[in-house]
Amino acid sequence: MDLESRKYKIVEKLMKVCDEETLYKIEQVINKDKGQHNSISELPEPIQRLLSQSIKDSEKGRVSLHEEVMANIRAKYNLQ
Repeated sequence: MDLESRKYKIVEKLMKVCDEETLYKIEQVINKDKGQHNSISELPEPIQRLLSQSIKDSEKGRVSLHEEVMANIRAKYNLQ
């Protein structure tokens, strides 16, 4: 079987993948083979979703300054 035929067979199998975990693993293999390192895409899907939501919240101004967060924690837990 020549290289093009092998690629086509792989694509056919890829189109039948139904779960995200398997697709994630395939992406990892492909990205490592290409030498690509996208730190967000290498994270598990739940973490990617949380980061995406955090970015959206930040873009909409739904953020707090570190100093405010720390002051609230200190007050809540009576810390110095």
